[in-house]
Amino acid sequence: MSVVYARVTVILIILATAAMWAATIRPADGFAVGIGRYRVEVLAVNVLATYLALLLCYVVLGRRSWKIRAARAVLSLSAILVALLLVELPAALGLVDYREVLYPRLASLEGPDQVQRDPELVFRHPGHGRFEHEVTVQPDDPPAPKDAPAGRQRKVVYRYDRNGFRNPHDLRQADVILIGDSFVEGFAVAEERTCSAQLARLLDVEVANLGHDDYGPPQELIVLRKFGLPLRPRVVVWFFFEGNDLLDLADFEIALGGWRRWLTRGEGFAARCFCLNALERVDLFLEAFRWRDCGLRRKRSARLLPEIRDDDVTMQFGEHYGFGAAELSPYELGLLPKAQEVLAEAKAVCDRSDVRLLVVCVPTKFRVYRDLCMAPEDSQPEGWHVSDLPDRLARWCRAAGIEYVDLTAALQSAARQGPLVYFVDDGHWSPEGHRVVAEAIAEQIRQSGWLESGGQRE
Repeated sequence: MSVVYARVTVILIILATAAMWAATIRPADGFAVGIGRYRVEVLAVNVLATYLALLLCYVVLGRRSWKIRAARAVLSLSAILVALLLVELPAALGLVDYREVLYPRLASLEGPDQVQRDPELVFRHPGHGRFEHEVTVQPDDPPAPKDAPAGRQRKVVYRYDRNGFRNPHDLRQADVILIGDSFVEGFAVAEERTCSAQLARLLDVEVANLGHDDYGPPQELIVLRKFGLPLRPRVVVWFFFEGNDLLDLADFEIALGGWRRWLTRGEGFAARCFCLNALERVDLFLEAFRWRDCGLRRKRSARLLPEIRDDDVTMQFGEHYGFGAAELSPYELGLLPKAQEVLAEAKAVCDRSDVRLLVVCVPTKFRVYRDLCMAPEDSQPEGWHVSDLPDRLARWCRAAGIEYVDLTAALQSAARQGPLVYFVDDGHWSPEGHRVVAEAIAEQIRQSGWLESGGQRE
């Protein structure tokens, strides 16, 4: 092969490889950026094709005999295949489950992060678990002893019922059930100060906490059907978090669709193998790039206004959501109808069981505190935007005949008085926030008369 012909061939290979990468990239949707615009399956194929293209370039351009170069290329590829076979052999023999190796969170972590695989919900807390979780002390926590170190930790005890939900004992019946994510479960909040516990005291009825961290609307609908309705509730309170419940819709569909279903269903080789689980791990890595440089991911801190608190408290707003989004992105707008379908199905399920459904919008920490903070030096107050998702949700619920409550006003009103309704360094409700939410829900239920004699739907 002449040098000119070899070089032309290499150029064509490089152009074809570049065209492949360009043709398989996803359109920008307001969230996906950089390498995050590739689906993990496509990325894997592209990387393999690029490696083969490089081997071909070596065979074409190398100085030794092309037969020697080809043999080396085959040897290189064979070494990789043999290594993969050796890695997969323990999984094939049932000696190793790479889900446990690559995802220790699924099995070995203690506290609210410990979950087990579930064929319908993807993951769920183990039944009858009890854990202690250390969290940073907050400004409104009880005063520290004089000799307590700065940044000290406090312990939060988590107790789960037989189904893996944060209830102190197994429930056979509950007049009110709460459906939601980590807000409802009560992240970093003592059991007796969670919204469910405080609501039970306010209404003097049994309240079931069916919140689970990292759950989205599709999983919550399963929870309602599988664990909620068997408790024969009179009222279902469904908490919709504006920060990530729309995005959780897409994550759940991916988790149960395509090759990913092997990671959570069954105990065969495909579920244990290294390659598929490694792809899942890479996909989590891509998720970080998918959000990077997005306006919603900017991390900001701002001090509370002096008239709110005089102890110079600085609020930190989460990286993942809640800052700078004046409008819903095209990606979120595309997911909104799917959320409405889930809520419509939840209403139908409740109607068939003669149960009242109350949808509650959980605002981001930024939405509650943006008017109560001094803007950072690199941002003007008028640049602090929030989307119209709560208003969209309210209009849709009214049209669908679903009772609706937006917690923003109640939380803002309480925050203006000084108590912290969200944690300083986290986006979840503080114990005071749980109290405000419990009172708002209790007032709505009382006014509606749903728990009174004859208050049920005819």
